[in-house]
Amino acid sequence: MPVHTGMFSFSMLIRHNDYVDLRLLGYFLRVIESGSVSAASKTLLVGQPSLSRQIRKLERDLGVPLFTHGTRMVPTAAGIAFAPTDPHPLSRAR
Repeated sequence: MPVHTGMFSFSMLIRHNDYVDLRLLGYFLRVIESGSVSAASKTLLVGQPSLSRQIRKLERDLGVPLFTHGTRMVPTAAGIAFAPTDPHPLSRAR
């Protein structure tokens, strides 16, 4: 059952793009879990500017903003819908 938030659903976003780079999905999930790019970059051992670029690339690939970009990155409706409800989605994808 797809997750619905506003006008977006996880399945709609995946269908928009034939595939999602699992590395970028992992970065996205870590930013959601950590609450900030800065905290996520420390746990991922990736530079903050690089992580921000990768998140923007994922947004471009999907065609929707996943976060509001400012002093704090807050998930948009699309970002909330894109965040899977499964706590370990990447473990089954690999």
